Amino acid sequence: MVGIEEALRYPMERENWYTTIVIGGILSLFSFLIIPLFLVYGYLLQVIQRRLAGQFEPPVFEEWGQLLVDGVKVWIIGLIYLLIPILIAVFTVGSALVGFVTGTEVGAAIGLAGMVVGLFVSFVLFLVFGYIAAAAIVNFAHEQEFGAAFDFASLKPILLHGDYVVGWLMAVGVLIGGGILGGFLNAVPVLGAILAAFLLFYLQVVAVGMIADGFAAAAESLALGDQAVTDEAPA
Repeated sequence: MVGIEEALRYPMERENWYTTIVIGGILSLFSFLIIPLFLVYGYLLQVIQRRLAGQFEPPVFEEWGQLLVDGVKVWIIGLIYLLIPILIAVFTVGSALVGFVTGTEVGAAIGLAGMVVGLFVSFVLFLVFGYIAAAAIVNFAHEQEFGAAFDFASLKPILLHGDYVVGWLMAVGVLIGGGILGGFLNAVPVLGAILAAFLLFYLQVVAVGMIADGFAAAAESLALGDQAVTDEAPA
């Protein structure tokens, strides 16, 4: 796996890298229109594919149709894996609202308590299922087959390997740090939100690169282990 400093510089490892960041930032800014969001997801999938192939120069935005198709697939995979925590979060908020509208102090208290507990459970589940979903998307990028995202026999050893754990934790740390910084930027009207969108895209590229590196390191370690077992087996 590459070091943190190298990982943070990764999006700049190409001539005219700022053009890609500008495009990605604009798409992120208009992600509420859905199609730009899919295009960003498609680009991030290409980042993963290049890192898995050992190419440490980020891709550029091209072949927009393919980016869109790949982005939709990534979104579907993520939705399937995160469906349970999403449903729990929706149910929690809905139950809390019912408690509030009853108009009684007891109902409001129960609704508030239920919302706090439910949101905490949802947060934990988002982390757990997000951990699995990230590996699933990387496996999809590697095999270039949609079904690979649900090949649990292949995913299980990766998910339990330390290299993938480290890569995922580093990525989460980067995104949390970016979220905090983005929150400060959003305090500045308009300009802050624009800068936050560009920062988010940059750090997403860094984060998926870290996850891909962790996945690749885990897969390589597991392959070497299987080879060693094969070599030691009696003829």
